[in-house]
Amino acid sequence: MLVLALFVSKSAWAGGFTVSSIGGVTTNNLQVSKFWHTSLKPVFRGVALPGADITITIDGTAFQIAADSSGDWVFTPTADLTAGEHQVVLTSGGSTQTITLTTGSVGSDLGGWSNASSSALPASGVAWPTVLILSIGGLGVVLGLKYRNAKVLS
Repeated sequence: MLVLALFVSKSAWAGGFTVSSIGGVTTNNLQVSKFWHTSLKPVFRGVALPGADITITIDGTAFQIAADSSGDWVFTPTADLTAGEHQVVLTSGGSTQTITLTTGSVGSDLGGWSNASSSALPASGVAWPTVLILSIGGLGVVLGLKYRNAKVLS
């Protein structure tokens, strides 16, 4: 499967369309639901099927663009957006992505984001696989210690 993906064009594996960057900041082709940018006129870039129509609606005003023959598309708002929150809806080929875009200076409230002074890593995943592996290993040690002098009768 991996080898096949290497030979498929970017427009085919895009599967509809993606937003690859907003204002020059990459989205890593993930569907983001909130995005902050200091520019009042951020450039949206992405990939769609070659020649596909993309509708970008910002606060109820729709703009229509088309992907080029390589599937790349670029959109820059015609006028500066006001500082604050904007509802951005991107639609192409039956797929829709909605983003709450906040433009202007970034305040101190980023919805849970902060400049932490600690170097601790955030918790992720679940603990049960680690607990299970450690328990099995611990059981092996206990059994090994208990039966280390045992002799096998044949």
